[in-house]
Amino acid sequence: MPRKFLLAMPIIAITGLLALLIAQAANNNKVQKDNRQQLQLPFEAIEFKDIATPILRTNSPTVLVFFNPDCAFCSYEAQAFQENIAAFAQSNLVFVSAAPKAEVVNFAHTYQLAGKAIFMHDANGLSDEQFGIKSVPSLLIYNAEGQLLKHFKGETKIEAVLEVLESGV
Repeated sequence: MPRKFLLAMPIIAITGLLALLIAQAANNNKVQKDNRQQLQLPFEAIEFKDIATPILRTNSPTVLVFFNPDCAFCSYEAQAFQENIAAFAQSNLVFVSAAPKAEVVNFAHTYQLAGKAIFMHDANGLSDEQFGIKSVPSLLIYNAEGQLLKHFKGETKIEAVLEVLESGV
């Protein structure tokens, strides 16, 4: 009898180990699926008087533009986005700033982006903590599943942004 038990013990151990590995793999797949849920933005949306603010669409690519209204490079980027706004019709174009709301609203109007892009206020300084933003301008591009495709640091040509959106890579 001990001999049968000794032979059965490795089989039971291997079966248990395989069951554990399968359970872990299934859990990892669940976590990966959860990570692909819609991008969550912990910022306050800025509303404009007499101008309808676009709604953040689910299942759409998202371009996050972190900026400061006093930044010259940010101004150049904003002008490029405004000139190419039609190319972002199927994407969420979101501008995020920690500057006072009045300055952000003025920036949106100056570059004629109010009502064409979503503007958000980072009142709690979460840009660095949640998105790793150390300087402006910075752009993050996410696909429709909420996966980060590209993080641009510094002024970025609009062609590079559009290329990432079009290729999905």
